[in-house]
Amino acid sequence: MLRHQKHPFDINAHHSVTIVDLDSEGGQKTAQDIKEEGLLAFFVQTDVTNESDCKQAVNRTISEFGHLDILFNNAGIIQRTSVLNSSEADWDRVM
Repeated sequence: MLRHQKHPFDINAHHSVTIVDLDSEGGQKTAQDIKEEGLLAFFVQTDVTNESDCKQAVNRTISEFGHLDILFNNAGIIQRTSVLNSSEADWDRVM
């Protein structure tokens, strides 16, 4: 997600951007910020740990823009606890 930071790559007039995130409010804001720069963008609420959600995001991108050229994955979470205190479910969610 490119939220509230300088884009990590050069988005120009030839790019269309799909923002995917669990955070609907933040994702919509990021898409709006990109639109305000004069670019095409839209948001799809997506749990990137869920294969079905990921397929839906890809399909919506292709439906919206006609193709998908680049996928930039910057998903991640952090759990502020020791690995020794983590459950297997916590481990699976982070990894």
